[in-house]
Amino acid sequence: MRSRRVCFLSCIVVSGAICSPPAASAEDRSWIESSDRNSAIVIEMQGAFQPEFASELGVDRFDTAVLDLAPENAKRYDAAAGRVLELLSARRKAESDPRVRDDLDLLIDAVARRRHTRALEYRLLIPYFDLPRHIFEGLKVLLDARNGESRRRNALQRLRRYAGMEPGTAPLADLARARMSERFGAAELVWPYEGQVRQNLDNSERYIAGIAELFRSSALRDWEAAHARLAAQLRSHSGWVKTAVLPRARKEPMLPRELYADLLKTYGVDMGPEQAISMGAFAFTEIRDEAARLAARVARERNLASADYRDVIRELKRNPVPRDRILALYRDRLKDIEEIVVRERIISLPRRAAAIRLASEAEAAAVPAPFMNPPRLVGNRGEVGEFVLPLQNPNAKSSDPVDDFTAEAAAWTLTAHEARPGHELQFA
Repeated sequence: MRSRRVCFLSCIVVSGAICSPPAASAEDRSWIESSDRNSAIVIEMQGAFQPEFASELGVDRFDTAVLDLAPENAKRYDAAAGRVLELLSARRKAESDPRVRDDLDLLIDAVARRRHTRALEYRLLIPYFDLPRHIFEGLKVLLDARNGESRRRNALQRLRRYAGMEPGTAPLADLARARMSERFGAAELVWPYEGQVRQNLDNSERYIAGIAELFRSSALRDWEAAHARLAAQLRSHSGWVKTAVLPRARKEPMLPRELYADLLKTYGVDMGPEQAISMGAFAFTEIRDEAARLAARVARERNLASADYRDVIRELKRNPVPRDRILALYRDRLKDIEEIVVRERIISLPRRAAAIRLASEAEAAAVPAPFMNPPRLVGNRGEVGEFVLPLQNPNAKSSDPVDDFTAEAAAWTLTAHEARPGHELQFA
């Protein structure tokens, strides 16, 4: 799912309306409007098959639609992507403005890459969907407190569509089972990884509860019956996954090499897996050596018994900040960082405060680490990104408390990376 989101966003951010400076003159805007029209072609195609990600981008006309798992969805997507590539290529040949051609090149490359990835997935893998998480995230993007009332109301119709309660719709759980089971007989296909399936099953109830929490917080009415039906469907689906998928799941996490190499490109890594592994091992050695030097300095300053970087890290994490003080800690660190940024004249900062909040249990299950929850990019009316902090890792097998993010020393790096001057300003 994550790779689809990255590809979809990469298709859209080339839009001139997003990338251009707001003070462009009327003459300057003509090429931007041309690029917008080209981007709209891709939005329409991607949104027809993955409307939840279009909603996340801010394209609200897809807010009531749901993931296309109808029969032959893979074949239909491939045909639609092919038509889009033909149309964009024809426009590329006829276009005289080099700026529009550059944007067309980006769009063509993004659509072609995603089409190729989906073809590989269809040829190599048994289809598999973490349906509870997908539905939770599809509703969360609409019930986000930053949205207006009309977008939040759209969540009711999307919920009913997930449950198959709207005319002409079928429960998404039924469609997911059909798309998965229709390929069970293909002996050459690779099954999903056992560890992933078990983790998804463990989190299913968290997402069901998380959906209810989202609706209760929204103040919307008359969602309970649809949620109850959807919850029953998701529980039945999880039971089916446990009996039909889990026993046949592969024991090792490795993907087929061809698909893994392709997915690296999705994330911007244009080298083979072996070269990436070699470079990663070398980079780890460099980082380890840097950590050793810093650890020796910290050990001297704090009179620690050991200067080994592992021992120093343990010492820094020895006294975690209590859960009820985590939010205050990160807000204080943000103020400290902003003072440094202003004093050293590093960059200019917005006058508004940065948003920092705690993650719900369902959010922590989906992303068990601090993250930036970006605002909508299309149709933004002043919404800003949120730095989100989980207080737990529901996926952890150990009963030990999470301490990677609760140490005072960790708050500096995480705040600078996720908030300011990092991701929060990327979406400012």
